[in-house]
Amino acid sequence: MKRLLGTVVIISAITALIAVAAWRVAVDRTVPATVEVTGRVYVNECTVTVPLLRSDTPGEAAIPGRPIVAGRLAVVNVVAGDHVVAGDVIAALDSAPMEAALSLAQASAAEASATVALLGEKADDAAAGRDEVDAKRIEIRTTLVELKANRADVAANLAQARELASSLPTTSSVPPTAPAGSAPRDPRAIVAQLEQALAKLDAGIAKAEAGLVKLDQARATIADALVVLADTRNAAEFAATGAQAGVALAEARLDLTVVRSPVDGIIANGPAVGTTVYAGAPLVLIYPDADTFVEAYVTGPDAALLTMGTPVTVEADYLQDPLDGTVTEVGTEYVYPPTAQATRDIHMVRGVRVRIRVDGDGLPPGAPVSIVVSTGR
Repeated sequence: MKRLLGTVVIISAITALIAVAAWRVAVDRTVPATVEVTGRVYVNECTVTVPLLRSDTPGEAAIPGRPIVAGRLAVVNVVAGDHVVAGDVIAALDSAPMEAALSLAQASAAEASATVALLGEKADDAAAGRDEVDAKRIEIRTTLVELKANRADVAANLAQARELASSLPTTSSVPPTAPAGSAPRDPRAIVAQLEQALAKLDAGIAKAEAGLVKLDQARATIADALVVLADTRNAAEFAATGAQAGVALAEARLDLTVVRSPVDGIIANGPAVGTTVYAGAPLVLIYPDADTFVEAYVTGPDAALLTMGTPVTVEADYLQDPLDGTVTEVGTEYVYPPTAQATRDIHMVRGVRVRIRVDGDGLPPGAPVSIVVSTGR
């Protein structure tokens, strides 16, 4: 009985060992030493668009659904495969409309500046006229002071002469005349002469005062004119500033006719000279110079092998030697892969996106590659 029990234990142990060995063989067959998935070379594409210009009438209303013509390509400096650096001229539109607009804006700006200068000259002339009027007013006021002082003297002399004349006897009805060329000596003649001088002085003072009033009015008019000229010049300066802004805008529009590369990279396609282009439309596609990436869509089991930092090997028929790569991005959800993306699981509908940074050059954008990862088996 004991011998039979020992035999059973031995047979059970052998059976368990055989089962474990069979399971390991099955696992080894299920998980190969390396897994290969397919992908494609991925780069961040840079699309250079046509500047937002229009070569038709700017005042014309845009028609919904009809693109706005930006112009005609007068120069194209690149073809597919050319390498460009940031700032290189890719193409240039016909700049004749923009040059004409710039000339018109410059002419308007020059006219506006001339208007400001002319108003300044007018203001200077008016200020000079005001200063001249002020000088005349001072001169007339000084003269009036002198005339009124003279009148006071004449009036005092007249009063004395009248007093003296009133004291003379009235027997002689005709005052005696003085010799020719000498001053009259008869008080009555002196009174007549002083009265005549006083009347002339009063008339002169009245005219001077009337002239002073006119000068005051003229000064007020000039002052009003200076205010109007200052306001007009300020408005003209605003207009000149706006005209200068118009020049800057026209220059900016002219600059936009030259299309430059925003990045260093390879030209994927290029337009032809003479092509009519539309505002905002794609003009050139550039593959920027940057680290090359490979993008693949894998199943769940394969995604478990391609974790962040996993080293892989990238192979392709057009590569002389395989390239080393590192997994840099693993998606967190299943997505629909592009229809052009081949997979080793033909029945895969959705997959996990994986991106791999590849060391070295030699991978053309969009080209297919094979990604080989070791499973450690």
